Amino acid sequence: MHSCRFIDVYSLFIDLYTCFLYYIIIKNGKGGIRLDAETITFLSNRKRITVPICEIVRISVYKKGTVVYTMSGNLVSSKTIGEFKRELSDEECFYQSSRTHILNLNFVDRYDDKTIYLKNGTEIPMPVRAKTATQSRIISWQFYNKSVNC
Repeated sequence: MHSCRFIDVYSLFIDLYTCFLYYIIIKNGKGGIRLDAETITFLSNRKRITVPICEIVRISVYKKGTVVYTMSGNLVSSKTIGEFKRELSDEECFYQSSRTHILNLNFVDRYDDKTIYLKNGTEIPMPVRAKTATQSRIISWQFYNKSVNC
C-alpha cells in the first residue's frame, strides 16, 4: 500500500519537474536554458568578461558596438544593444529608454522633462518620443521596487 503511494508522489514530482523545464524553455525563447542568470558574458578587448548583472548601471551604443557601464568601470563590447536587450529581457530592472540606452532602473535617482539623472551622477537625455512611457516606467519601478535588486 505504501509503495503505491510512493509511486504516485514520484510520478507527480516528475510531471511537475517536466512542466517546470518546459516553462523555462518557453520563457527563455530560443529553447535554451539560461543557467547563468546572475551574470552576463561578452568580449571586451578580445577578452571574455563576465559581469554580475546587478553591477551594470547602463549600456549605451558606441560605434558598431556598445559600452557597458558598471559600478567598477566601463567596458567596450562588440555586442549590439539589441543583443544585450535580448539577453537582459528576463531582468525587469532593465529598460531600453531609447535606441541608444538601456538603463538599470535601480540606479535611476530622478528625472525631469529633459534628463534622467543616475545615482552615480550621469545625466542621460530623456527620449523625446518615448518620454511619457519612460517616465511612467521609472515611476512604477521606483514605487513598486524600492528595495529590490535585480
